[in-house]
Amino acid sequence: MRRLATYHLKAMSDGLNTDEQVDATKVAKRKDMDSRFLAGCMTIAVMSLAVWFLTCWPFFALPVHQKSALGQAFLLGPVPALLIGLVLVRKVGLEAATALLGGSFAAGVFMYLHLGNLMLGKYAADANVPVPDYSDSWAWLVPLGWCLAVASAAFLVLPRRETQDEAGPGSSRQ
Repeated sequence: MRRLATYHLKAMSDGLNTDEQVDATKVAKRKDMDSRFLAGCMTIAVMSLAVWFLTCWPFFALPVHQKSALGQAFLLGPVPALLIGLVLVRKVGLEAATALLGGSFAAGVFMYLHLGNLMLGKYAADANVPVPDYSDSWAWLVPLGWCLAVASAAFLVLPRRETQDEAGPGSSRQ
């Protein structure tokens, strides 16, 4: 009797909730849908904030009213954010692509507002406000070009498995 109780406790401790002797290597644990949704949402939220921060910080650190500093800001922030994001898009898939686009579009709005604010330096009476050395159209061309470049690059790098139809034979979607 004691031997049976020991066997029963040992069999129940395998995590399969059965008293039968089952080979645990054959049963693959699958994530439930809630866990998958939570993981996807957290990936999108954290990565989009990281992309936004990495893209925007040089605009605070450098005097982007000059063309050379604007180029340096892009080399220090948006370009590395894009490269890291594209690597993650290739590895993770659609969640990373969504996060990359979300963070980059938010950063594009930031760039538009920041560069548009810098354009007011041309009209300010205060000598402490710097005058940009590029035209007014850069305030909307630079963010628009950034957003289009990110969207096209993310679409090109996105794995095929993310865009294929999963309908099998006999499906109503044929």
